[in-house]
Amino acid sequence: MSSEVADAQQAAAFDAVSRALDGLAAVGVAPFDAADARVVIAELEVFARRMRSFQVDVVDGVEQRGLHRVDGHASAKVLVRHVAKLSDVEAHRRAQAARALRDLPSVQAAFATGRVGGCQVDRIARAHANRRVRERLCRQDEALALAAEHLAYRRFDGLVGDWVRRMDEDGTCDRDQRAHEDRDAKIVQDLDGGWATTAFCASVQGAELHSIFRAYVEAEFVADWAKARLTHGDETTVEHLERTDAQRRFDALFEIFQRAASAHANADGGSQIVTNIVIDHATYQRQLRRL
Repeated sequence: MSSEVADAQQAAAFDAVSRALDGLAAVGVAPFDAADARVVIAELEVFARRMRSFQVDVVDGVEQRGLHRVDGHASAKVLVRHVAKLSDVEAHRRAQAARALRDLPSVQAAFATGRVGGCQVDRIARAHANRRVRERLCRQDEALALAAEHLAYRRFDGLVGDWVRRMDEDGTCDRDQRAHEDRDAKIVQDLDGGWATTAFCASVQGAELHSIFRAYVEAEFVADWAKARLTHGDETTVEHLERTDAQRRFDALFEIFQRAASAHANADGGSQIVTNIVIDHATYQRQLRRL
């Protein structure tokens, strides 16, 4: 088939897709009821998956034929990022998926037909990027395609992650050591006056922090439940609790800090930690009037 014929057929196909999308836009995709919503979501997802498979195929085609070199681009990823105006993350995601799908024909076929989603392919591609497990991963091609098609994403993500950890014990140990060395915690004030707390650590310290935090969150829930029962008795439900889950999680963290401060004050050589709030006189008067 000549390039002219191929170009004409491709242009006609693009035109047909464009007309079909125009028709769908004219009809609309707003569901009529819950059952229709499930159908619409599923149908659109299949279309989106197939379209994304084409996007990944383009990256692969450019890379395989070296078309990016014509304009002096360093890689197919760079060319696609430039032309499509993508973020670095999205361009990398497509390029990584393209490399993985070359070695995983079952996953590639399931992706192309919309049976497997882009999220699952991206997760597989991240595992494929690990050279220490790549060969063994490729031997699981059919099993990966089947699991990606039928499992919820969270379960599939956990399955792939557990498999990689078992196959790459040295790499897992190295990553955990790096996480321990890079451990950090920050409490930063935003421009609107609010505060954001972030922390990062390795597995053992993280597991300990999580256990402590979970226990304090549960204590806050028990306190809310007991208070609600005083009013509503046996008919108490979570709707009667005065705080949201998010509020209880923060209050649990605050309680941990408060108890740590008390322990520090009562320890040998320790002292009370005092926080002074300083405001100007005009602000004090304004807030006093509001109260």
